[in-house]
Amino acid sequence: MESQGLDMKVTALVSDNIGTLAGGRYVDSDVVAVVILSAGTNAAYVEHANAIPKWNGLLPRSGNMVINLEWGNFKTERLPRSEYDNALDFESLKPGYGLLLHTLIR
Repeated sequence: MESQGLDMKVTALVSDNIGTLAGGRYVDSDVVAVVILSAGTNAAYVEHANAIPKWNGLLPRSGNMVINLEWGNFKTERLPRSEYDNALDFESLKPGYGLLLHTLIR
């Protein structure tokens, strides 16, 4: 930013799904989940903090937390993969990464 002469200060960096969820909740507080479908896919949702088994810190004042699923690299034997899935993965820019997306677009 400095090299471009931009007088800016970065105060936050967020992923597209977190930014979309924040923007949606800014407009309508009833928004509780988003799904991003673009070059990749991901989702985020609002969860009651006391319902998160992994959480062991102080609870936020709102009582809620945003869960970023990062589901694009979800792997499971319960979601069968075809020869096409394996070929697509092999030919992708990042083999072994984004396997859920490869399975969804077949």
